[in-house]
Amino acid sequence: MRFREDIEGLRGVAVLLVVVFHVGWSGLEGGFIGVDVFFVISGFLISSQIVEQLEGEGRFRIGTFWSRRLKRLMPLLAITVLVTLVVSVMIYSPLFWGQVARESLSSILYVSNVQFARDNSYYFQSGTSPLLHTWSLSVEEQFYVGWPLILAAVGVLTRKHRRLLRPLLFATISAVTVASIVVSLLLTRRGSPWAFFISPSRAWEFGIGALLMLALRGRAPARAVLAGVAGWLGLIVLLAAGTIFDSTTEMPGTAAWVPVIGTSLILFAGTASPKFGVGVLLGCRPMMWLGRVSYGWYLFHWPAIVLAAAALQRSSLTVSVVAATVSLGLAAAAHVFVERPVRHQARLARPIPVFAATALSILLIAGCVSLVQRAAADRLKDPYLSMLLDTRERRTLWPTGECKDEVLASGQTVCVYGLPTSEVTVLLLGDSHAAQWFPAMTAIADSQGFRLVVSTRGGCPAFDVAVMKTGGSTASVECRKFRLESRQLLKDLQPTLVVLGNADYTSRLLSAPDGDLLGREDALSAWGAAASQLGGELADLGAAVSVIENNPTQERDPIECLARGNSISVCSTPAAHALPFLHELAESEQAGLQTQVKISVFHVAPLMCDDQLCLAERDGVVNYSDADHLSVQFVEAQTAELDAVIRSTLERLVDG
Repeated sequence: MRFREDIEGLRGVAVLLVVVFHVGWSGLEGGFIGVDVFFVISGFLISSQIVEQLEGEGRFRIGTFWSRRLKRLMPLLAITVLVTLVVSVMIYSPLFWGQVARESLSSILYVSNVQFARDNSYYFQSGTSPLLHTWSLSVEEQFYVGWPLILAAVGVLTRKHRRLLRPLLFATISAVTVASIVVSLLLTRRGSPWAFFISPSRAWEFGIGALLMLALRGRAPARAVLAGVAGWLGLIVLLAAGTIFDSTTEMPGTAAWVPVIGTSLILFAGTASPKFGVGVLLGCRPMMWLGRVSYGWYLFHWPAIVLAAAALQRSSLTVSVVAATVSLGLAAAAHVFVERPVRHQARLARPIPVFAATALSILLIAGCVSLVQRAAADRLKDPYLSMLLDTRERRTLWPTGECKDEVLASGQTVCVYGLPTSEVTVLLLGDSHAAQWFPAMTAIADSQGFRLVVSTRGGCPAFDVAVMKTGGSTASVECRKFRLESRQLLKDLQPTLVVLGNADYTSRLLSAPDGDLLGREDALSAWGAAASQLGGELADLGAAVSVIENNPTQERDPIECLARGNSISVCSTPAAHALPFLHELAESEQAGLQTQVKISVFHVAPLMCDDQLCLAERDGVVNYSDADHLSVQFVEAQTAELDAVIRSTLERLVDG
């Protein structure tokens, strides 16, 4: 296959989209589609190499192919992982060392995408991991392992009937592509992080590139006018997606078709190379140079941005731009002094030396990972660090503990805490900000002798609002299911008291019926209206209502901040930053409920904030398990305060 200058430049466009997105420039919030561009290009080029050998020689040298891929990809990845691991140990507290060690090992083994999916990481909410970006490299390498095996198997089956090679290749690739599309749609619809990270939900993007290659292979070039229009249209589609998409866009799902189609149009246009086509722009020297160093820049830029922000303990556009620019210089140097020399190293011309060098690189990093893990275990023997780690790991985001199963009239099974035979039923309802109060609620149920039922789901408020959940998927499907179940639960239980707890979703997380994100003011109005609707339903059931106000959110991870030896004041958020948002949310929520039902309120902020700060730690108790959720220790310490609110509410109900 001839060298395509436009594809080299297209790589430059792809990496530029990703880097500008990671820098945090608000004008290109959909720049993450650059990864989809890379996937289509890989499917197009790699499949072309394989088919060329199958048609020309009748067989495909898989060992040679794998060694060339490793020789191209492994050196810079090993450098990136090793340097990131060392610098992370220098910058972060020992609490983070274990995580970065695990991610380092999974990255060098090209399985970090599985690691992030297993950890329930959402791409747009996991910005503190300096190796998060390696998920796409893992997907690519898994493609390089599996794809040649599939196509080579087709070559073996058609060895005696060469005319069947291309039709069977087309049928096989089409089948894999369709199956992957189905997996992608199903997982994306569920809001699962597996949809974003794993190869089966991404393979179709490579498959589209491969099918395009087969469709174009051996055909006459397209007409110049058609190719010219297609190329510029493809570039416009990519830039439009980069501008319009954001963290609430369902990815990969149907949205990924936009960058896939845009990339395919550009690849199609390059077959004709019209004088006025997009290849004039993509084939210019700056874009081609950017494409040549794109791999190194992709590898280096994200650790540079994350580690710079961690070292300075602040994140800003300026810091990110400087870090990304420096990483571009490093990528250019790496291309000259690492990539090109390794590629042309005579000793690495055969597969076996390449595989041996790869194994040594993996063993080196595995050894460093083991040293870091042992060092972390030793440092975590410190009582204060051990307490902070326990605080982080003990957070309550869903109810746990011993309970008694009870089957309701509708057939729904619930877990009953407290005194199952009591005539007084209390329902804890809401998202993870309700679930975090579970330790206090079970203690109160035991002391007061009522039956407690919990209905909570992370990311899903009790109110009927359309939540746009970051992480490449909307939470609407799962949240609608949760709310339907909770409404049925209300009818079955006929609770005496409903205790509500919700996080703040009014800052660019709620959508209008047409799907557009709501601004803060409109979101507060929608929140109040939804609260009023639920209040009416609860009033019809005759249930009393207690509201646990939302807690202040910290501007940084307080556990990591305290573990690094910073003072409480440094790790705490100014009250002037946190409290106004809380008060606006509480006013909207409580006003909406009170139009329908009388409520009692448990005020959380006064327990955490003074006149100056909303404290990360107070009186020896760490208040948070992360920047947004309360620690179990803090919740347990407030049991008496919450008990008094619930007791007085139930007593007023009895008196009434």
